[in-house]
Amino acid sequence: MVEGCGASAKSTVGYCGKHTERFRRHGDPDVVVDTRRDDAGYFAAHGRVYRDRGPARERVCPCGERAAHWAYDHEDPDERVSAEGLPYSLQSSHYRALCVSCHKLLDLAHGQAWERGG
Repeated sequence: MVEGCGASAKSTVGYCGKHTERFRRHGDPDVVVDTRRDDAGYFAAHGRVYRDRGPARERVCPCGERAAHWAYDHEDPDERVSAEGLPYSLQSSHYRALCVSCHKLLDLAHGQAWERGG
């Protein structure tokens, strides 16, 4: 049994299912592997924000309108840029729930062309 794990042992090695799988894959039941990739692209990063924080439309934009998009705040010191020239962040905390108008104004203020609805 692994210290701090309250699950009952279900394998011949004496670990719960989760710790048995970690032991089988890595030889150590305490190994935790971060599956997030540091090379995620623009759309994967936005998907990560949606997964971490839910749909933007469930929030209110600072202007009072219903939010429509998760908009990158352009403040990540480790900013990434997609092949299409779109800046983004791998950190969900660098996104704000904004309405379409505020998203457009934010991006235009940072010199980003706005050709589509986000």
